[in-house]
Amino acid sequence: MLLMVGAILAVLPSYLWPYSLSGASAAPSILVRDTVLVNRAAYDFRLPYSRIALFHTGTPHREDCARTA
Repeated sequence: MLLMVGAILAVLPSYLWPYSLSGASAAPSILVRDTVLVNRAAYDFRLPYSRIALFHTGTPHREDCARTA
């Protein structure tokens, strides 16, 4: 059980990232300095802590909040 929790905590930060917004492009629904949690596995599944994509899982759709790196 402890090993499973450790594995999840080791891999989770590579797929869920918090971002703080610095511009008003999404106003009024998202305000400046709001923090959003980004699911990076929604569009492609990568090796943890790398930029190597194993396979693509989807594409952005209308009204998706997307951030480009």
